[in-house]
Amino acid sequence: MRGPHPPHDLSALTEPDTDLVRAPVLIYLLERKLALSGRNLVPLTLITVRVDGGSEARARVGAVIIETLRAADSVGALDDTHLGMVLDDTAHTGGVWAAERVRTELAARSGPGGIATAYGVACYPTHAFDVAGLVTAATDAGARGRRLGPNRIEVAPTAATVGGEETR
Repeated sequence: MRGPHPPHDLSALTEPDTDLVRAPVLIYLLERKLALSGRNLVPLTLITVRVDGGSEARARVGAVIIETLRAADSVGALDDTHLGMVLDDTAHTGGVWAAERVRTELAARSGPGGIATAYGVACYPTHAFDVAGLVTAATDAGARGRRLGPNRIEVAPTAATVGGEETR
C-alpha cells in the first residue's frame, strides 16, 4: 500500500504572477490534445485572450478563466500579453460560448472600465490543422477584434486546403 504523495513543486512550470502554466507547457499540452483530437476525430478549440494592463490584470483574468472553464480544459500563458484556453472535444461555437462566459464574469467582477481584453477563437479542423496554425488563427482573430473595439470575441476564418497546402 502506498502512502499519500508529497506535494509537487510546480514553480518551474508556472508563471509566478498568474500561477498559470508557462507557454512551453501550454504548447506541449496543445500538441498532445491536438494529436488525440485527430485520432478520435473530435474538434479541439483554442481561445486566445489578449490582456491589457500588465501582470496584475493577467492574474485576474487567469483566475476568472480557471473558475469559469471546465476542469478538463487547459489554461496557460502564450506570451507576455496572451493567455490561452484549450477546450477538448469542443467546436468553435462552444469556444465562443466559453469566451462569452469568461468575458461576462470578468466584466461583472471588474466593474465599469474593467480590464481590456480581446478574444480569438480557432478550432481544429475548421480553422487550422496544426498547433502553429491554431495559435496563429486564434491570435489573428483576436487582433482583428481588438482593432474593432475592446472586449470583442472574433472567430478565425475557415481554413481550406488547396493542393495539400493550408490556406486562409
